[in-house]
Amino acid sequence: MHDRFLFIDNIAYHFGASLKDLGTNTFFFSKEDFTLDEVLKKSEEKRQMLEANS
Repeated sequence: MHDRFLFIDNIAYHFGASLKDLGTNTFFFSKEDFTLDEVLKKSEEKRQMLEANS
């Protein structure tokens, strides 16, 4: 299973289903407590850690 995230004005929205299913199947979305900047920072930290360990 995988989820989808959409960032608008640095606000994260989580979609539990594909946007193609909007209106045809059960569909939900929610506003999240993290920002795009936080995700990018954590991603870069993890990349640097993996690079240092290889």
